Amino acid sequence: MGGIDRPMPKRDDGRPLKRCWLFFLATCHLSLVTASADIVDIGGLDFTGQFTRNPNYNYNTKELPFGTFGPLSTLGSGFGIFSGISGGTPLAMNTSLLYIYDANFPAAHPVMVWGIAGFTFTTTNDFVVGPIFLSTVIGTFQFDGNGFHIVPGNRRDNPMWQFETAAPGGPILMKLRVRADDGRAFVPESGGTFFLLLFVLTIGAVLEFRKRYRARARTQCDEAVLRS
Repeated sequence: MGGIDRPMPKRDDGRPLKRCWLFFLATCHLSLVTASADIVDIGGLDFTGQFTRNPNYNYNTKELPFGTFGPLSTLGSGFGIFSGISGGTPLAMNTSLLYIYDANFPAAHPVMVWGIAGFTFTTTNDFVVGPIFLSTVIGTFQFDGNGFHIVPGNRRDNPMWQFETAAPGGPILMKLRVRADDGRAFVPESGGTFFLLLFVLTIGAVLEFRKRYRARARTQCDEAVLRS
């Protein structure tokens, strides 16, 4: 007695799974593009003045001040949130000494606090880069006043100041910038939750596709058996 040749269902070639993964990757890419933030300067000031290098400064210990500021004033008007500050406005400073931050001497180094037109800049960290004869000094600061309060922490939008100084010192141009995102900031916590939800939904879609695909294949097989 001959057996019935049972037709084989179409092979599950994984196309539904591939389509789901393509959907997942495309959605991830789109979300990264639309959620990434553009860091922009929301305000800036340029200052001119004098800075004198300390010939006894030791780059290894950083115990002594790196140098001394002379009077600083704005070069032209500010822009952005500082547009109301005109050229020639002096920068108030609680100390003229510039110390380079070192964790070994936190108490010995006075914190630099600058002020202008109701704004306050409290330096939180600073460092020197470049060769000794032409160094760049960079600092970050906490920004307060006139309704603002920005604390450094996010490396992408830290408020910063910087200037170049040649030994033994002389005129400097110090640039001060306050940065922020353009309103499309990516928040890591909510972003992680979003991607977790996206992953779960994609897995659910994969399982549903496979379930329907296999059910259709079984139906086609049964219909073929009944016809034979």
